[in-house]
Amino acid sequence: MDKLSGIFKKPIKAGEKNIQIQVGINAGITLFPDDGDDFGTLYERASAALSNAKKEGKGDIEFFNPVMEEKAVSFVRTENLVDSAIKDNLFIFYYQPYFNTGDLSTAGFEALVRLKDKEGKIYSPAAFIDYLENSVYLKPFEEFALETVLKSIEKWHVNISLNISAKSFKRHDFMQKILNACYSVGSRLTIEITERALVEDIGKTRSLLSGLKFCKKQHGEEGICENPLKIAMDDFGTGYSSLFCLKDLPINILKIDISFIRDIAKGHKELALVKAIVELARELGLKTVAEGVETEEQLGLLKKLNCDFVQGFLLARPMPEEEVSKFLGK
Repeated sequence: MDKLSGIFKKPIKAGEKNIQIQVGINAGITLFPDDGDDFGTLYERASAALSNAKKEGKGDIEFFNPVMEEKAVSFVRTENLVDSAIKDNLFIFYYQPYFNTGDLSTAGFEALVRLKDKEGKIYSPAAFIDYLENSVYLKPFEEFALETVLKSIEKWHVNISLNISAKSFKRHDFMQKILNACYSVGSRLTIEITERALVEDIGKTRSLLSGLKFCKKQHGEEGICENPLKIAMDDFGTGYSSLFCLKDLPINILKIDISFIRDIAKGHKELALVKAIVELARELGLKTVAEGVETEEQLGLLKKLNCDFVQGFLLARPMPEEEVSKFLGK
């Protein structure tokens, strides 16, 4: 294999002018009979090894191992699942409430995607979201998601937040649809974007968020929406943002990552971290949401810290659409 790799490391001369072309290869290798005793099996497993080699980068050569096959089978299963969900409208949304910390009144809901197959089995995002966000299906899915959430806002007259991926955040046409939605639902819509995605390109992020936050009209008379949508930085504390970035971005809400809330009652240092985030947000004019509240002790500490909103299984689990009306009616 070293000899084969060495051949392709040397540039190939082409044409009368001997133009040098650098060629790189990837290869997947299977061995008979250890990896299979027929051509079909050997070919499929070599393809799995090749796919893994491509992920590692140009020039990588991989020998097949059983883990690769498991990944390949899982990938195909997920691909078929998502393909079926798009074609047969199998994506649904569950809605998890978040509450005003002081009196525990309902402040709004977070829309959380699920996949319900034809047999009625419910799949959580962990089963498909990584594949979905890196597939050709992302665009139709997020347009469906936005449309669904807007209809839910108009139906229930409540605040709903929607998570969007880093890739969709960079898509001008999708962001324009969100901007247009501002004029119909205003601040009842919150767009959640991960901290990591927001700080990737601060200049571009600032430009995009300014357009969303102030809802500047793109056509006709210039104007600013009187009741603009809200922007939340999701998973705050797990990324790479600096205090300067936080100051400089036109956001409204910090969602304190569940890892901080889970540890808040463990000791002084853990509590101090959450306290610092809440106080910093308040000084910057931002609201805070504590994710993953699961115990009365955690809730009590968050009340003392004057965190604005709380969300978690202690208070309410994500619920299907048909249960939201009942919840709101209580």
